[in-house]
Amino acid sequence: FVPGSTNVWALAAVAVPVEIMYTFSHSHINVNLPFIQDDLHLDTVEVMWVQYVEVILTIVLATMAGKLGEKYGVPIIFTVGVGIFSIANLFFVIPDIATNWYLVLVTRCVASIGQGLMQPSLAPLGIQLVPREKLPLIITIITVVAPIGAIVGSFVAGMVALSIGWQYMCVIVGCIGVIDLAFLLIFLPFKQSKPQ
Repeated sequence: FVPGSTNVWALAAVAVPVEIMYTFSHSHINVNLPFIQDDLHLDTVEVMWVQYVEVILTIVLATMAGKLGEKYGVPIIFTVGVGIFSIANLFFVIPDIATNWYLVLVTRCVASIGQGLMQPSLAPLGIQLVPREKLPLIITIITVVAPIGAIVGSFVAGMVALSIGWQYMCVIVGCIGVIDLAFLLIFLPFKQSKPQ
């Protein structure tokens, strides 16, 4: 990956999993709210905080991601976001987390911090790495994945929740993220892209 001359399909190979993680995570929480509510014995207002913390923290971090990208480099902020998001989702493999309301909220808060860094850094990463004439293609690829991921994520989330539990959808998202994180650490140009 070289700034300004990276192959669109190479970037898509590491960007598409991030978009899939985001859409899977968001859609599975929406679909699985009734399961979360039943498992944790919550009322409707309490269970909605699973969504509220995600939206609030993602928006707050998204407003800072651009400035952080300028200071430390977009690939670094993007990769840190993917790492935080992935590891936070993997924590749901620990049985006690999915049965404790406060731990669910804390874990979703941490995941949302990662999401707030990775999601707004995706387009700037494409702009930085892909040749200018190929920008419409990478933006189209990333944009098309979102609705497809939401549809597939909703379908898969229901099946996973019914068969093994809603929390394992978080684990699946975390596994996708860790695999993508390994590729990001290998291929992204961290030193070359850091602003002067």
